[in-house]
Amino acid sequence: MKKKEITKILDENRGTRNIPFRILISLYDFYSKKKIEIFKDNKNTHLIERYNGIYFSIPKNAQTSFSKLFNKISKVRKVKKDSVICKNNFKFTIIRNPYDRLVSLYLNKIKNPNAKDFRKGIFCGFLKYNKFYENMPFNEFVRVIHSIPDKISDPHLKSQYLHISDNKGNILVDYIGYFESLEKNYLEICKRLNIINPPKLPHEKKSKREDYKNYYNEKTKKLVEERYCKDFELFGYKF
Repeated sequence: MKKKEITKILDENRGTRNIPFRILISLYDFYSKKKIEIFKDNKNTHLIERYNGIYFSIPKNAQTSFSKLFNKISKVRKVKKDSVICKNNFKFTIIRNPYDRLVSLYLNKIKNPNAKDFRKGIFCGFLKYNKFYENMPFNEFVRVIHSIPDKISDPHLKSQYLHISDNKGNILVDYIGYFESLEKNYLEICKRLNIINPPKLPHEKKSKREDYKNYYNEKTKKLVEERYCKDFELFGYKF
């Protein structure tokens, strides 16, 4: 699916790795790596069995709220992006303005020291980079994220389009909803899944804060635009 097709979806819904020959790899090592790749592939793709839907979850885009709701009304299990099941079911996701998403990420993963998944004052998933630190200012947080490419990014830092595309860049979902119109898009998703009298969408991990625009200056705006340029291009977001 190319940019024109993605644009159409948005308009409708808005409101084998190469191993060098010289390297000897044991069968055990090879299959271990393949298992790790499969695990990563499965991590954000969820089959809602009762309603034949596939939810492509993206961190900080109401992921916890949707996951909690779907686990209440159906059995949910993880599937591979390229599986037959995935191809034959209604597939959807929620995207969010990268500027707003980054502020939410900062408050939840840096300025939330009482969280259970924190170590040394930051989200434990960020420790491996040796770049994040307790109470770091937002400007520095943005600079660090700008320096981490998608290929080594934690799922929270990865560009959103990568969560919903295959290795060739094809978008795999049928419906792209906006975080900015979450309730409306949630009801549309329920309609397409044929969920009668859908339950109210819970608001998990909702934070009270000022407008995301107040966190930025011209320099950090430019860094985010560069870091997530593909998301801005594909999904039409602006500051």
